[in-house]
Amino acid sequence: MIRRSSSKDSSPAQWLAEGGYMGDDGAAILKFGVPKLCPKWTKAVKSAAAGDYVRYISGGEFEVKTNPKPFDPNGESDVQEIGPGTYVATGDISDCY
Repeated sequence: MIRRSSSKDSSPAQWLAEGGYMGDDGAAILKFGVPKLCPKWTKAVKSAAAGDYVRYISGGEFEVKTNPKPFDPNGESDVQEIGPGTYVATGDISDCY
């Protein structure tokens, strides 16, 4: 079963791509099975496989990397790695560069 992140902190395609579901044979299995078994997720799977999806990020410090590592909240660094792309900030923005 494919489900959306419960905290609503990612798009469905981002959840698939950055959650480790597209690695190894996962992408091939999802691209083949989802259109037949759960067609409403076809667009999200194709977007995740292509790396072309809406990315949600929270506040904090980010470093743009070609192959970003998933953020480890128990790690030593507070800086999160994100992939290149277009990001849109909303809300009260201060002290931002």
